[in-house]
Amino acid sequence: MFYGLAVASLVLCLASLALWVWSRSFNDFFVGQISPHHALAIGTMQGVVVVDTTNDPTYQKPTGLHWEHGLANARWLFWKYHVTGFSYESGDGYHNFYFPLWFVATVFLIGAWWFRRVSTRPRIVLGTCLKCGYDLRATPDHCPECGTPVAAKSQ
Repeated sequence: MFYGLAVASLVLCLASLALWVWSRSFNDFFVGQISPHHALAIGTMQGVVVVDTTNDPTYQKPTGLHWEHGLANARWLFWKYHVTGFSYESGDGYHNFYFPLWFVATVFLIGAWWFRRVSTRPRIVLGTCLKCGYDLRATPDHCPECGTPVAAKSQ
């Protein structure tokens, strides 16, 4: 189980790095209309993930979920958000949260390392060989699978 989680976490880490490279040239947002004047947008631009909530009476976008794609033309965002890391903006009717994609990739990389470490940790089960894990109930003095002698039990 943990090995599969390690692989999934590593794949998500690599996907985050690929998205970081992609976001240096393109802006991509998924925008969902929550109510007639309230929207939630989640996307990437200039190496950062943006979570944008808008509650503006003049906001008119198509209802439902849609995708917005465009060229990354705001180079100032690199210095404002990517270098400084995390950021939050708030104004009249909107809230924006920014966090860098390198952070997302790092979280997934640490997760992959931890899951891999947990999955390869030796499991000591009572009554099994310490070397190969074979069941020793039938031959308590040595392992029939690998031949390892079993340590004498303390009295």
